[in-house]
Amino acid sequence: MRILRAMITDAVKDYTVIVYSEDLNDPVYWGRDVDKTIAAIKAYKEINVLIRDGGRPDDTVGWVMILPGLDEHEQIADYSGRWIHEWHVVRGLV
Repeated sequence: MRILRAMITDAVKDYTVIVYSEDLNDPVYWGRDVDKTIAAIKAYKEINVLIRDGGRPDDTVGWVMILPGLDEHEQIADYSGRWIHEWHVVRGLV
């Protein structure tokens, strides 16, 4: 989970993360704590993470689908958004 932890650590410096399984209105975790975010992610076989610059839906700067049980380089199964794309580019992951 080294890559995933690095992404979450960078995200919470400036943004709030919302971890949810199926229903965004019923989040597993909402906040800026790296360890709590990782713990919430590890509790599921498939989980979504929104990265927001505020609390409103139009403030979303990234979305990530995570499959924690896979190889480290495959855990981030899909993503979208300006911030998350730039994060991948800077690290040479795309």
